[in-house]
Amino acid sequence: MMTRRPVAYSRRERQQQLMETITDEAAALATARRAFAVSEENQMSYAHGRGWSLQHSADPDVVSDMQEMRVELSVSFSDIVDHDIRAIDRFIVAFANAHERQVLSSVIDVVSESSERTGNIVDSGGDIEGGMLEALKLIQFGVDRHGRPTAPVMVVHPELARKLTHIEANQTEEQREVWEHVVAERERQATVEEAVRISRFRWKP
Repeated sequence: MMTRRPVAYSRRERQQQLMETITDEAAALATARRAFAVSEENQMSYAHGRGWSLQHSADPDVVSDMQEMRVELSVSFSDIVDHDIRAIDRFIVAFANAHERQVLSSVIDVVSESSERTGNIVDSGGDIEGGMLEALKLIQFGVDRHGRPTAPVMVVHPELARKLTHIEANQTEEQREVWEHVVAERERQATVEEAVRISRFRWKP
């Protein structure tokens, strides 16, 4: 019995729908991963141009440049021949992973450049707790869209993360009070700076 052989690209509409679905799923997962490094509240869109400066920043004369991120992925020929639809999931996850690595690398590069430019660098000299406390005193807290102070995100090596967790669990009451005092002061300063920023506008919140 003769059977009709499938013809490539004979169902362009469904193929287009499949590609759009895959693209949407990959973009959604990449966006969720990106939020770990840069919250949605700190993400802004630009209609044109490749450079910008923030007039209310600590250094308004510094112009930031747009950075390009590229991800190249491939699907094996055997997956196509075997009709292995699991390749779709692998493709989506691989795209999100590659995007996340580039975003984290970009954020770390920007922070490093800013730290070197401003001199905002702390050498713990082996005293991890003392170094972290000193760094906390130099970090500028931000606020969310409701004006509430938000603590910065820490990106550290897993080994350092374990050490910090151990240090926090074994703090004395006096050490904990010192940390809480510093945090409260940084939050107060963030609130004051946000009030000054809002006062520049004519409208009242």
